[in-house]
Amino acid sequence: MRAARLVREHPVVRTVARTDPELVHTAILRPVTDWHAMAWSWLHDHVTGHLTAAAERDSTTWAVLTTALPYALTPPPDSSDPEERAVIDARLSTAVHLCLGVSPPCTDCEP
Repeated sequence: MRAARLVREHPVVRTVARTDPELVHTAILRPVTDWHAMAWSWLHDHVTGHLTAAAERDSTTWAVLTTALPYALTPPPDSSDPEERAVIDARLSTAVHLCLGVSPPCTDCEP
């Protein structure tokens, strides 16, 4: 959730989302860049590593990545509003936990 928030609130992402929404749309629907590969690799190593079956791990990693991308690449109008940030993070947390088959909050979510 923290990584998605950092990307979502980065000034470059905010500018791209505002000035070239088609680029954001493409980044969400076609996760084939080097950045996507690095994100997939990190998720594979640090988020879905508990899954032992290779096919399940790979498909779950893709599910988590494609679930998190819209949350990471679509900044809200006012990211400084703590309530809005909490709502977005809670939605993403629920979606990611469902992808992983883990009930929130899990021990990995604790600060």
